[in-house]
Amino acid sequence: MNLFESLIAALKADAGLIALVGARIYPMRADEDLTPPAVVVIPLATARTQTQEGAKAEAQPARLTTHAATLTSANAVKEAVIAALDNYSGKLGGVTGVQCEIWVTSTWPTPDIRADRWLYVVDVEIWRAL
Repeated sequence: MNLFESLIAALKADAGLIALVGARIYPMRADEDLTPPAVVVIPLATARTQTQEGAKAEAQPARLTTHAATLTSANAVKEAVIAALDNYSGKLGGVTGVQCEIWVTSTWPTPDIRADRWLYVVDVEIWRAL
């Protein structure tokens, strides 16, 4: 399981998030007619390897968008995503997952005029030692 797959698995296993969105957690993209609330997870780039003082780490940036009918609902889903991921340290995605750390790097709301709903964008960085 790679970092992106581990992230999806961890979100699908989080009780607080599932209570809000059910099974509506989508990798890469969702249909335009998705039923909100939902979360879409997109890798922003391929994972990169960095070396510092002889230690190697892999980083995977990702963007999560929370889709909801109201700004209040979008905010609640965003807060559940942050609660599930920010400052996470451990095995991500279960037994076959990846030992890693995650930080939320930014969030901001935006209206989706085409679909008459609200989105919150949540950017994260996932790190694991190699």
